Amino acid sequence: MKCETGAVGPQGPQGVTGPAGLQGPRGDKGEKGDQGEPGQPGSSTAVTQVHISADKTANNTANNPVINTRQTIPGGSLTALVPVVNLFLPSGDFVLNATIDLAPTLPIAQQYTCQLKVANVPDPVDALPIIYGVQTRLSLGGALHLYTPAQVTLSCGSDAPSNVLRARLNALHVDRIDPAVTGLANMN
Repeated sequence: MKCETGAVGPQGPQGVTGPAGLQGPRGDKGEKGDQGEPGQPGSSTAVTQVHISADKTANNTANNPVINTRQTIPGGSLTALVPVVNLFLPSGDFVLNATIDLAPTLPIAQQYTCQLKVANVPDPVDALPIIYGVQTRLSLGGALHLYTPAQVTLSCGSDAPSNVLRARLNALHVDRIDPAVTGLANMN
């Protein structure tokens, strides 16, 4: 004879927690997340000065000791430029800036031209067209990457003898030069 099942009794106290189980297998790779926001722009202003300047000036003072002779650019040198300032630079990236003040030796206006060039490189860093004037200041500049140490020269020429009143070539050593593509369109 079979008896009836009785009512369920009260639940007993909870037992002690058992040890943790083994790690399960690694799951599938999730989907790629959204792209983050753009970061802050990098610094392009970190500049270390390598050479203050090479300076040729007629005014020699205690605060500005320079070469005490005035250089003369010979006449007929528009196509055979004469070196005025030379700098020897180590390898690296540089921003160059040059200024030169020229004055005629004759009481007439003259033609002048200058260029900034690296030794053993065919193209100049910067070159000016022939400029017609009396006393004038010419400025040149450019960015330059040197794989090996090299000499940079500021050279000028004139159609008649002229005096170099002041010439300065500055080279700033920079962390890097980012190439930029520039161009001119019809500017009408």
